[in-house]
Order: sequence, then C-alpha cells, then structure tokens
Amino acid sequence: MNSYTHPMSAKGPTFVGSKLVYPGETVLTDAPMDEAADAGIGSSAARDLHALQAGTIKEIEPELPLLSLSELEALTEIEQKSAQPRLTLIEKIGAETLKRRASDS
Repeated sequence: MNSYTHPMSAKGPTFVGSKLVYPGETVLTDAPMDEAADAGIGSSAARDLHALQAGTIKEIEPELPLLSLSELEALTEIEQKSAQPRLTLIEKIGAETLKRRASDS
C-alpha cells in the first residue's frame, strides 16, 4: 500500500488507481508510486469537474456519457453542494448513472 496526498493547489479531483481523490485528501492505494505522482496537477486523465459544473446544463449534458461512474458521483456531489443546485442537472446525472449501471448488469 502507498499513501498519496492530492495537492491543495489542484483545480479538482483526480483518479489515483481506481479512487477519486480530492485536493488535500490523502488515500491509501495499490497504485504504483509513479502513477500516483503522475496523477497530480496537469494530468491529462484528470477532469476539472468544478469547471464542468460551472457550465450550463446544455454544455454539461453531452459530456455526461464521457464521465466515469466515480466522476458522475463527484459531479452530483459538487452540484448538490453549490449555492443553487440545479435539480434538472442532478436528474440528468442520475439518469446517466442508472443507464450505466443497468448496462453493466
């Protein structure tokens, strides 16, 4: 097991192995240390979910199928914690999550 702390200066969460890690959060992971180090700022695999959430629903909706289940869950959490949560967006994220989980069964 390796310990990884995502930098506080990161613009959003990133994946280390199969775990979504938020800025300032420390996780234990089975990922090799170089993968954990590469997951920091500027990682092309990391999506800025906060920037995505700041867009309009019409801008966000086409991106939903491209997100992983963990990213969909994180985006839902970000939207729910926003000053004015958009229920329509939360419903669309939930529908994509359900669709994905149904196709995995």
